[in-house]
Amino acid sequence: MGTIAAVTAFAVLAGTAALGATGGQSTPQPSCGVKTDKSNYGLGEPVTISFVVENRTKEEITLRFPSSQRYDVWVVKDGTEVWRWSRGRVFAQAITSLVLRPGDKKVFEETWKQISDDRKEAAPGAYDVFAQLTTFPPRPSPVKAHITLGKAEPVVTPTTIGAIVDNVDAALGQVVSITGVYRGWRPDANSPACRPGPPVTKSDWAVSDQTGCIFVTGPSGLDPTNDYGKGITVVGTLRKTDKGQPYIEARNVTATER
Repeated sequence: MGTIAAVTAFAVLAGTAALGATGGQSTPQPSCGVKTDKSNYGLGEPVTISFVVENRTKEEITLRFPSSQRYDVWVVKDGTEVWRWSRGRVFAQAITSLVLRPGDKKVFEETWKQISDDRKEAAPGAYDVFAQLTTFPPRPSPVKAHITLGKAEPVVTPTTIGAIVDNVDAALGQVVSITGVYRGWRPDANSPACRPGPPVTKSDWAVSDQTGCIFVTGPSGLDPTNDYGKGITVVGTLRKTDKGQPYIEARNVTATER
């Protein structure tokens, strides 16, 4: 048994092909995700932020930057930016590059001490944590994680996928725990919760138990191909799309023995 990842990331930019400058060829793009070491923090407690950049394609990816800055991280509350990692920092004004071979992963880690850019202590409440590569335009879209300051850890409700499907509205917004099998990007298409396809991003992955299958959005720390079939426990918040499809926003994913 081992912990794979403690995550609060709710959006991942998948590795896709982007049109090249001529419009005739496509260039592979990295997969990006952001996570924090916890979902909920006491006031004044440091927030550790990890920005993960990975090459999930079969081709080498070269990222080019207009300066020595490779990425940026910032925190937003109620639509207003309260802190940005790069603010006040000086970067060498020289073109730099980062080469990612197939399977390569880079993790950039920063800490927010809950102090805003105007030197005030952060107020309690919900915050969004963003991260983005600072390549030459067009840049990959920012990725986002959710955290809460000044709030106790939520109650986690163990359940089954079948129970979630049968009682979506009653459990919506609750933090649930499901123990099952990691299916990666190969969901059970016959399961009602998986039949419509990935609910949030193309990188959403699936977990199944004896009662059904459901999508999870957010990093798993597992390989969709090589880790298929591994036993896992997923803890996350139950959400629903506008069309009524239930899914889970991952908080943490733990490997279990099978």
